[in-house]
Amino acid sequence: MHNLVPHFILEQYSAGNLTGEFPAVGLFADITGFSAMTEALIHHGQHGAEELAVIMRAIFEPMIKGFYQQNGFIATLAGDAITAKFRVFDCHRSLP
Repeated sequence: MHNLVPHFILEQYSAGNLTGEFPAVGLFADITGFSAMTEALIHHGQHGAEELAVIMRAIFEPMIKGFYQQNGFIATLAGDAITAKFRVFDCHRSLP
């Protein structure tokens, strides 16, 4: 589970801080036409399911890698939708 929880949250938890907040921006992405694509691939049985998995990996893996490279993390991933959060740092104040 540690690879799913952002490092700064694990640090706060280890320090005994069980609640908190932080300024962040969010990004939500959804694949247009996903339902129609899924329905079309269903007609190809197992091969269609495998193709769907290949397509999903091709779309989401580079996005997720980019999110983490920009110090973001995945808040939700459900079907064809993904939400990423990016912590906002104020360079004029220290962080908790």
